[in-house]
Amino acid sequence: MPASCSESVKPGWCGRLRRSTRIGIWFIAALVMLLLTIAVFALWCDTRVGHEFVERKITATKFDNGLAIRIGQIEGSIFGTMQVKEVEFCDPSGIFAAIPRMTIAWNPFQLIAGDLEIGEFSAESARLIRKPAFFKSNRANSALPFDRIEIERFAIERIELEPGVTGQRHRASASGSLVVMESGIYANIAMEASMGAGLAGGDKFDLTIRPAQSGLGFDLSGTMSAPADGLFAALTGKAVPIQLDFQSGSDTDLRDADPDWLGVDAMFDAVEADRLNAGP
Repeated sequence: MPASCSESVKPGWCGRLRRSTRIGIWFIAALVMLLLTIAVFALWCDTRVGHEFVERKITATKFDNGLAIRIGQIEGSIFGTMQVKEVEFCDPSGIFAAIPRMTIAWNPFQLIAGDLEIGEFSAESARLIRKPAFFKSNRANSALPFDRIEIERFAIERIELEPGVTGQRHRASASGSLVVMESGIYANIAMEASMGAGLAGGDKFDLTIRPAQSGLGFDLSGTMSAPADGLFAALTGKAVPIQLDFQSGSDTDLRDADPDWLGVDAMFDAVEADRLNAGP
């Protein structure tokens, strides 16, 4: 016959053991209830009412620099692949860019680790109305509240740039991948600007960007072709044709660069020097 608690355990320990057992059971029950609550909330978020709640929360969020994002409707699963309609990007003066419909496939659970991980971002069209003008913020990186941002694949088939951006109308397409970390930006970008009636274009870029080993700029490789009256010339205000073939290891030093254009002036100086050295 097994011994009773009082026979096998020192006096006083029997009550403590019972209390510890009850606390353990309560803890497990509370944990199960928490997990069930999270599961129910997750399921609710993927309903139409839950989507509307998320839409309102995103629209109500404003960053320190004045950036705000408005969305019209979410379709699909916010925990996997979703379609987001009527997206508008605003600065303190109003809307500066809009995307009628975008597809996002992402891993929301990476947010727990402070990372934004997007497997796919795609859109048939996007419109850039004007250059944004944000407030200066005292908080460093206030517009990017993540330790790491990764877009494994992005593609926008048609980007319409209105005259409010450069004074001319442009149409372009872009695709590639992007990783933004504290150590720098890693990107593969292919972009082409169309030519046509009323359109300034003819540009074509296929670039790979990595942080420079010196830590003062970035390492470029790939090709870049831009006419004197194309999109790149209009954005930079430099009416100079460019034909460049970047070799891996070509550092672009940013110590004295205009932060708006990341060393574009130095790039044009290099193009002009090559032209002078080549002679007439």
